[in-house]
Amino acid sequence: MRVRVGGTAHDLTRGETEVLAALIQHAPAPVTAVRMSELLKAKRGTIESRIKSLRKKLGPHDDGRPRIVA
Repeated sequence: MRVRVGGTAHDLTRGETEVLAALIQHAPAPVTAVRMSELLKAKRGTIESRIKSLRKKLGPHDDGRPRIVA
């Protein structure tokens, strides 16, 4: 999947897309790594790795706030 943030395109892996979709689906409520691993049937370490990758690819908001808070 390709997403655009601030005019820049980012290619996401299937796993990153699944995490992002789960976060969007449950917004604005926070989703813990444990809950995310239950939702996606993945190990917690895998979820945390995907979140870290998403943070790196998507970057912070223009005002410096992180896009993904955990």
